[in-house]
Amino acid sequence: MGCHGEDGSGSDAFPRLNGQNPPYVVNQLMNFKTGGRTNDNKGLMQAVAKRMNEQEINAVAEYVTTLKEAE
Repeated sequence: MGCHGEDGSGSDAFPRLNGQNPPYVVNQLMNFKTGGRTNDNKGLMQAVAKRMNEQEINAVAEYVTTLKEAE
């Protein structure tokens, strides 16, 4: 929430999360975790994802689907 915003809308530095589907989010988090994706700012997402287990990654992916754009 601190990086991507409370509604997941992102910013100039961090991408939008709201509207993403769970399989995509899981895939991207797994890519960060395994080093398959390395284009994150200063390795922040890699560090976060490496500390997450599969259940936590799935929970984050499901949570992202609940985010709505601010009106």
